[in-house]
Amino acid sequence: MREENKLGAEIVNSCNGVIHVDNPPIDIIKEYDDDYDYEDRILVNKHARKKSRKKVLDYLEEKNMDEHFKSGNWDVLCSKIF
Repeated sequence: MREENKLGAEIVNSCNGVIHVDNPPIDIIKEYDDDYDYEDRILVNKHARKKSRKKVLDYLEEKNMDEHFKSGNWDVLCSKIF
């Protein structure tokens, strides 16, 4: 991946670590008349979001992240993205 996407690799390499956030959609629409489990998928996705949010907040609390994090080369990366 680092060879394919230099900007993405630069962003990942500039971080102290990577946090994966599991953020599945919850605005699922019933696709078919016989799609009876779409409500269950919504509940499962809400649970996954809640667990992911808790992990991130626990991590930030553990690291005492009282201030917003700004990478040392944020301005350079931001100008490349936008």
